[in-house]
Amino acid sequence: MFAFDHSWILVDEKKIDLAAAITMQGGLPVSGPIVFDRDIRTGQSSDLTYGVYKSGLDSEANMIMNIPFGVYMDNFPDEKNGLWGVLKKVYPGEVDIDSIREIYSNVERRYVRD
Repeated sequence: MFAFDHSWILVDEKKIDLAAAITMQGGLPVSGPIVFDRDIRTGQSSDLTYGVYKSGLDSEANMIMNIPFGVYMDNFPDEKNGLWGVLKKVYPGEVDIDSIREIYSNVERRYVRD
């Protein structure tokens, strides 16, 4: 099993996990981006296992945990408009990036353990 620290969100109990596509281990992907439990590159259901594998965050995850969410989203590499641009690509409806950025830029992350 390959374990890595990252963040994902749940919407209606379905995972949205863009971090799986670019991990902090040199940017190596473990899958395509996951949107509503599906790998959007393959169209297949995700086979990733989520949960806590080890205790605590590693140093890179701890550093990222302390970066404001909006800054993290803005500075995601290789995508126009950062991860906001990825959202625009994968969300089935219209997305106004400026409005979404304004609403969610000050969101605080929480470290949750089962």
